[in-house]
Amino acid sequence: MKQIRIRRKSRKPFRCLGIALVASVISSLLATPVLAAPPSNDELASATSISRLPFTEKIDATNATASEDDPTRRSGSTDYPLCQESGTVWYSFTPRNDVRLVADTLGSDYDTVLAAFDGAPEEDTLIECNDDWRSPQSRVSFEAKGGQNYYFMVSGPSPGLLHFNLRAAIPPSNDEMPRAKTIGIGLPFKDRVDTTDATLNVNDPSCSGRARSVWYRYTRPDSWDPRRIELTTRGSDYSTTLSVYTGPRSALTQVECDSGSPARVRFLTEPGNTYWIMVAAANNSQAGMLTLRAKNMPIPFKMRFGVSDTGRISSVTGATHIGGKVACNKEARLDIRVEMLQQQPDGKVKGASADKTVKCDKKGRWTLSIPADNRSFTEGAAGVRVTVRVHRRDKVRNEKKVVDLRTCSRCL
Repeated sequence: MKQIRIRRKSRKPFRCLGIALVASVISSLLATPVLAAPPSNDELASATSISRLPFTEKIDATNATASEDDPTRRSGSTDYPLCQESGTVWYSFTPRNDVRLVADTLGSDYDTVLAAFDGAPEEDTLIECNDDWRSPQSRVSFEAKGGQNYYFMVSGPSPGLLHFNLRAAIPPSNDEMPRAKTIGIGLPFKDRVDTTDATLNVNDPSCSGRARSVWYRYTRPDSWDPRRIELTTRGSDYSTTLSVYTGPRSALTQVECDSGSPARVRFLTEPGNTYWIMVAAANNSQAGMLTLRAKNMPIPFKMRFGVSDTGRISSVTGATHIGGKVACNKEARLDIRVEMLQQQPDGKVKGASADKTVKCDKKGRWTLSIPADNRSFTEGAAGVRVTVRVHRRDKVRNEKKVVDLRTCSRCL
């Protein structure tokens, strides 16, 4: 019998084959990318239905897509804004009653575009489209009818974390003139209020616009003197109009009107009078955070200065004493200079001058002595020129008072 040697077969080829198969499977898996799902409200048909306000939702819109059913601007249309950027998500809401709605994407981490539609979204039902409302995010606001269904489309060139908000607009408490906020008599006054949701009343007066208006009132006490006050919107973050009125609501009379960033008015307040102040968005544009300031204007400096028509010559010293009345509504220091000329009986002209500093307040008198020099003035008419320099709060001004005696024969 022939012997046969049995040898164990190497398994190496099988191991190599197994490694090749695994590598092939891994390669196949890597060649087929796994796509993340778009958000649930990616399509109009699956729009998120909002049941109550206020509503807030944060979603990952990174993989939002654009659909052929999404409304776009028709070819050749110029008045319809292009509201769709790329990936879109949808929301819908039907209010029970008439309400002003505010929808925004504030808090999102990408540049959004927001559109609102009255019914089925298409060009003719677009209510408003907004991009970059004071930020890369968007905001729309409009009057909604109870029972009507409204759609909201959010898009953006590079979708990311979307923060969608919908609420009923809440106008400020002084949105209407009958609810005007009182400016206290103890000025200065300062008020800050968000006027974004302020409304437009068609009966309001106009001062470069009347939209997003709020109202204030100021009444001057009967016992007070008239006083000029200043109003300004300095510190507001939008362009404003600022106007002042007197009279009843049905017959307002405009006192002042200004617009800008900021707006400013100054006007005289009479005792017992009520003044109505309206602040609105310039040219009916968007509003924002309003800062209104009111302060008393400085009381103008007033001085009453008089020179007596008669002077007195001292029989002892020969000096001539000139004087008069003086009164200032604010404390001041006066430098008084008197120059006097007189033609003497011998035909020669005598002249002399003198200076004096006096304090001026509510009421008072001033006197100044002109030395006799070599010879005194004689009894009779003389020409006098008085110059007053006023020193008040480091400010100097000249006031001249001249006693006109040109009709007398001995005056120069």
